[in-house]
Amino acid sequence: MKKHIAAIAAAVMISLAGCDASEADEMTVTFFEAGKADAILIETEEGNILIDTGLEENKEELLEELAEKNIEEINALILTHFDKDHAGGADAVIENLDVDYVYTTWRSKESDETEEFDEALSEAGIKANVIKGAQTFTIGGAKFEIYGASDAYKKDESNNSSLIIRVSFGKKSYLFMGDAQDERITEFLNSYETDADFIKIPYHGHMQDTLAQLIEAVTPESAVITNSKAEPEAEEIAETEALLLENGVTFHETADGTVTMICTADSFRISQ
Repeated sequence: MKKHIAAIAAAVMISLAGCDASEADEMTVTFFEAGKADAILIETEEGNILIDTGLEENKEELLEELAEKNIEEINALILTHFDKDHAGGADAVIENLDVDYVYTTWRSKESDETEEFDEALSEAGIKANVIKGAQTFTIGGAKFEIYGASDAYKKDESNNSSLIIRVSFGKKSYLFMGDAQDERITEFLNSYETDADFIKIPYHGHMQDTLAQLIEAVTPESAVITNSKAEPEAEEIAETEALLLENGVTFHETADGTVTMICTADSFRISQ
């Protein structure tokens, strides 16, 4: 399994022959209730991927939730960007679990969280892979494509530096947009395949100028918003909800509790 992931360091794309999900395979995606923060666990037949780690103040809770799932090893830890609500628990994950590989965007923010993250990496003897361009790995029948960000944003540099991740499993595809804002969304729409069956709404469901264009391009069946009861504010989240409903997209919000998505080769179901 490590050989599959290690190939990222050597190649932008790798051959995926024979890696398709079988009818018996399942992939489980858990969107933890973490306030206005992202902590997303993807479990496959061969290993576990963690996308973001929530807030530092909630890192013990994240560790407890992972322990309840009997997660002792994280085969790939992906930090979409370095804001505190995405990287806050990264040091705790590295210090308390067996982490094989770490993938990050270019360093878009210096903070206590990133300093603690760097210290944890050093102690564990792990070198983070900084994603530039598009890179791919497979694990448990799931193909992960990680799209790196440029460094030419006029504003909102940290959020716009978010890695965007597409996961293909069987006949379905799943898009995780980090905290991408308008410039990053436009960059994505102009650079990569956009169609997906599911989308993790960018930037916690804040309404943005390009959000309608994104939804129209992706044409998802379902979505998850990683928000809290307080943020985005009710009026703003209502705009995003209305946009999704107008486009026939069913959605769940982590403000209402942890969301679980069970994926098979042919379909997926979401519960809360």
